Amino acid sequence: PPPARTAPRDAAEERVAAAWRAVLGTGAVDVHEDFFAAGGHSLQALRLLARLAPGREDGPTLRTFFADPTVAGLATTLKGTLAL
Repeated sequence: PPPARTAPRDAAEERVAAAWRAVLGTGAVDVHEDFFAAGGHSLQALRLLARLAPGREDGPTLRTFFADPTVAGLATTLKGTLAL
């Protein structure tokens, strides 16, 4: 059987997972799955970041997202930059 998915574990991960599902048009999300391995590309990554911190200059950057392009990584970044 395929490995079990790790579901979002807190509100920040659920927020990122919801935006991820909307941008990629997918169902369940594993918080450790790589955005690009899941079929995402750089334009979708920008859309994802814009959904999470609309109009905020202090939100996560594409550079920080590329460093850890997972729900868990982006949620950790959001907690640090947006005080979630």
